Amino acid sequence: MRFLMAALTVFFGLAVSGAAVAHPHVWVKARAELVFDNQNRMVAVRHVWRFDEGFSAYATQGLDENGDGVLSRKELDTLAQLNMESLETFEYFTYVQNGSEDPAYGPPEEYWLTFEDGLLTLFFRLPMEKPVAADPVKGFKDLTVEVFDPTFFVDLTFVEDDPVSLAGAVESCQAGLEPRKELDIFQTQLLAQIPANENIPEDIAPAQGDLSNTIRVNCGAS
Repeated sequence: MRFLMAALTVFFGLAVSGAAVAHPHVWVKARAELVFDNQNRMVAVRHVWRFDEGFSAYATQGLDENGDGVLSRKELDTLAQLNMESLETFEYFTYVQNGSEDPAYGPPEEYWLTFEDGLLTLFFRLPMEKPVAADPVKGFKDLTVEVFDPTFFVDLTFVEDDPVSLAGAVESCQAGLEPRKELDIFQTQLLAQIPANENIPEDIAPAQGDLSNTIRVNCGAS
């Protein structure tokens, strides 16, 4: 599995030593909201990603410019921008499919970081290039949004309480989450021994289907 270390180094806003890290290196707890317009078309995906304590502490070193012990959104702006620029290389870990179509989305319309209780949280909104419409007869039956890092450098899982929501959708619409599969202990141990700047051997690499958190939308025609 190919790993783009340089781009991820930019994403983290850090200089990461390959000898010090392995797969995964960063843990994220996520929520997602799918946004619909008044014609019941999906127009955006909103993400909320909370990073683990160790990464949050490392990534925010030296960012408290005024020394007041509080990291403001302004002080985190540069790191947030680096996140977005580098996540673009990885399609923001977000993959939309509507039946046989792969709808495209544009660059984030808004994004920011917060730092509370020792944890960094990234908020961003991905607008669809064109509204994703349901079949006029069948409605939405095959609309999915997959969220995962195919390199498994970032272990991205969803929170247990209210992981996914819909905004603006008709009442008949529902969204369900199929969380990523848990890796077995043996596979996890092998992955942890591989430095971040080395490829994961194919025989132990998690299948992308195993890593994917899949959001499925089902609702009748509007």
